[in-house]
Amino acid sequence: MKMKEKILVVVSGMTPQIITETVFALAQKQWIPNRIVALTTLAGAEKIKSRLLGENGYFRRLRQEYDLPDIHFDEHSIEIIRDEDGSLEDIRTPEQNNAAADMIVRWIRDLCADKNTELHISIAGGRKSMGFYIGYALSLFGRKQDKMSHVLVEEAFETHPEFFYPPKNELFLNTSKHGMMNASKAQVMLAEIPFVRMGGGKVDWTLTEGQTFSQAVMCIQEMLDDTQVVIDVEKGHIHFGTVCVENLTPREFSVYLTMAQLCIDGRKIKQEEEEELACLVWANYKNRRKKSDEITLEKWLEDDGVKLGSFFWARFGEDRSNIAKKFRKVMGEYGKQFTIHAEGKRNKLYYLPLEPSSIDIQNK
Repeated sequence: MKMKEKILVVVSGMTPQIITETVFALAQKQWIPNRIVALTTLAGAEKIKSRLLGENGYFRRLRQEYDLPDIHFDEHSIEIIRDEDGSLEDIRTPEQNNAAADMIVRWIRDLCADKNTELHISIAGGRKSMGFYIGYALSLFGRKQDKMSHVLVEEAFETHPEFFYPPKNELFLNTSKHGMMNASKAQVMLAEIPFVRMGGGKVDWTLTEGQTFSQAVMCIQEMLDDTQVVIDVEKGHIHFGTVCVENLTPREFSVYLTMAQLCIDGRKIKQEEEEELACLVWANYKNRRKKSDEITLEKWLEDDGVKLGSFFWARFGEDRSNIAKKFRKVMGEYGKQFTIHAEGKRNKLYYLPLEPSSIDIQNK
């Protein structure tokens, strides 16, 4: 079985020490990342390069001193936050804050899209809003294997410009409150932060191409609220709140429309009622394709390569499966609740598990 790539993702500001401190704390727990990704600004990137990277950087010193395995972390591991005008020197305006939100959430979404990764997210560095956004993103897209933490450093050494991790040998640093203290005795601990995994690792249901963080939040909130299902018969579209499924075939749309009509009537359909179901689907299909009334049900089924009996249910099952896949593509696991459900063993019942009042069929 292929081992998952362990990735440490940090938000970093003007104190790059949080990176080496976090790696040190993780090493004590026997979790060593294969690579590190740092999300920061231009100013933060310069701090990382000048203090951590290079032959004499503190990251290299940490690895050598504690005999840590190879961890990929170089200039290419630094992701700089941008807005429409380019890379940000700092995050100070509401517009820059929004740009940071969009980029951080997209980075986490993309990393979680790879099932062969295992993320550890650190919220210790950067501005407070950056920590919130990266934590929120992990809640949206995080999987079972992903974790989040905050590194805690003994007060005397916290934010000390010359403290990057507890060295093995004695090193006395002049602390502002406690005078000279031995850095090798410093306490560096990892506080793991539990979080709710809202998406179960399914990343297709929010933040589509071009969608902002704020729009994604609004979309998710609508999904968590009671969602109104609006079926546009003329266009063949189905709206779930602000989400729209537009790619159902005429037959698939007719099947779903029929099940919605049955749901409004408070009905479930049995396998033995296939002729009634076929008639209802046919009527909706004919309406969508503007077929002549002279075309019979039998002729339509024949043209579609289907006969009443097992072949009809096989095609119905195929349509049901395709509808579910298309819903899942747009909404992820959340889309399951809108699909056609089945219950029973021999005499299966098919139905939509929705409240009739939540369905609005618009014919014009």
